[in-house]
Amino acid sequence: MGWMPNLWISSAGYGVVSSTEKLVPYAATFAVGHADSVTRAAPDDATMMDWWRCATSGRGALGKSICSIATSDPGSTILVLASPMYLRAMARDLAESMALFRRRGALFIISSKVPASEPALEACWLPSRATLQATLGGGLVSLHARAARHLLGAVRPGDFVKENRSIMSKELEGDGQAPKKRAAGSGMSDAEVIAFIRTHLSANPKASHTALLRQLRESGKACEQSRFRELFRQQKPGR
Repeated sequence: MGWMPNLWISSAGYGVVSSTEKLVPYAATFAVGHADSVTRAAPDDATMMDWWRCATSGRGALGKSICSIATSDPGSTILVLASPMYLRAMARDLAESMALFRRRGALFIISSKVPASEPALEACWLPSRATLQATLGGGLVSLHARAARHLLGAVRPGDFVKENRSIMSKELEGDGQAPKKRAAGSGMSDAEVIAFIRTHLSANPKASHTALLRQLRESGKACEQSRFRELFRQQKPGR
């Protein structure tokens, strides 16, 4: 059985809300130095966590907490993609939710780091650092989303459990090895790249362009990322 996902949004004004929910405009952010920051000066973890608790609990709560989602479906997998600043606001909620999962349920966090205030969250952490750009491409602002997409494509739903966290982390970071240098003179013509893409897509139609580019580079060949992506798109429109 494959994934049956529900998409939720972490909001400084509402807490956790469904992606289909209609919201009224609000002005609040956990980002520092913004006119709508919930803290006036330096990041204040205690203030941000209190703000998050007020937004997600009690009669006046506009959204949900991670704990409430885990309580309603303790066998689910919750994959959190967030910046370190938002994680600092959600830290207590995330840590408390860890004890609520049952059976194969689990919490995973994809971010560049987890809050020092809740060290237990390291057991849920799948690091998504800037070094992944060499493999996943794109900009830093969307890196966590691409890291999640890579993992969801590389790991079967039945294997996406907390016991495999270290394996998934290695899959994401390539065992922590530095990117391999491309040998001089190992460039490929368009025809050669297309032949490579077609061969691998015939073996695995669901393969992503990032996974195939990694395989190509690991074989000692070279192809610029945007060029490879365009040739891949031509062979598989709609990807």
